[in-house]
Amino acid sequence: MGCLQCYNKVEKLTGKLFGLYGAFVAKHPWSVIVIAIVANVFMGIGMSRMEIEKDMEVLYTPENNQAMKDRIKVKTSFCDKSATNFFPHSQTGSGNYADIIFEANGNIITENCLSEIRRVRDTIVNFTITDSTNDVTLKYTDICAKRNSQCVITGNVILSSNFEEHIYFGNISYPYLENNFIADVLGNVKVTNGFLKYASLVKLRFHLNEASLDSEKVKKWMESFLKQIAAISTNKTKTLFAHSDSLNNEISSNLDDDIVLFILTFIFIILYASLATANWKCVSDKQNLAKSGVLVTIMSIVGSIGLVSSCHVKVVDMVGVMPFLILGIGIDDMFVLLAGLAETYDDNPEMNPEERIKQVMKSSGVGITITTLTDVIAFFVGASSSFLSVKNFCIYTGELKINKLYGLVK
Repeated sequence: MGCLQCYNKVEKLTGKLFGLYGAFVAKHPWSVIVIAIVANVFMGIGMSRMEIEKDMEVLYTPENNQAMKDRIKVKTSFCDKSATNFFPHSQTGSGNYADIIFEANGNIITENCLSEIRRVRDTIVNFTITDSTNDVTLKYTDICAKRNSQCVITGNVILSSNFEEHIYFGNISYPYLENNFIADVLGNVKVTNGFLKYASLVKLRFHLNEASLDSEKVKKWMESFLKQIAAISTNKTKTLFAHSDSLNNEISSNLDDDIVLFILTFIFIILYASLATANWKCVSDKQNLAKSGVLVTIMSIVGSIGLVSSCHVKVVDMVGVMPFLILGIGIDDMFVLLAGLAETYDDNPEMNPEERIKQVMKSSGVGITITTLTDVIAFFVGASSSFLSVKNFCIYTGELKINKLYGLVK
């Protein structure tokens, strides 16, 4: 009983405060609207400082986990030698690379197939791209990982003349051929008495320099790799290709695709809200109020993303879901306000606008605030997650929920 009385007192006080606020808005409507728009535009400027985190390991592993700490320790203890004395097993992570897989319908260990693979390899090595920033041309040899002044390409061993001799005599030992491990180069193999008889897949990996000074050059070369490799024609084999950033790029491209869905969703919501509130009467039609409620959501999204981005909170792929989530669970606040407005007409059709808005905010403001606080608390608790993807998503969405409440009460 005591808890109920306490709740009633809090509800009454909150309703009174919202009523006073509603009366203030009714007296100064244009001032409040202009302030709300200017505030969201000002916060939206922060989108120019938006940073996007694409690294899957950073996003989906706990922050400051022991594996990351150990990797950092190894990197600081041992200098990078990818440009002078590179060994694949010395890498602390996956590194920078470009992969191409050749697939044949039959046995790929034939002179014709290997000759075609060799031709493709030489084409990739001689790729030339232009770095517009420094006005220079780049080739694989300029940014490759090297050992003994030679670029390291995993799989080169099967393209050598020595391997051709083993093919001729039919004595290709597997998985080691003269101390060279070839199991990571060949796929779908058939082995008899320790000798390779058949394989239908060959994988070449072009290792790239990991020095931070060359990171932009490496990125440009990898982007060019995907474009130029697709233009190479093969007759004996089918090719599949990727590079170390392919997964991150694919996820980013999915976010770009969401933009179209985002626009279509808002169009659908605006149409629905307009039809749901329309009675086709000039005086009591509430279509424009419904449309403004949806537009407030757009303003809130822009302002919230800008504000959080200006605080150097990186955007993660999950943030792309945020607008749809806010529309799905938040547009109901607009209908609550419209329902409260309709009730005032039922109670007293002659009520003046100031008193009407005051009653709407007094009755509906409390309910909207409680539901919003419930969502905000849930998201801000999620912001304590050790996973960067979950944490940043909750920060963006929680702040947006607050900003949306602020906008709707306008």
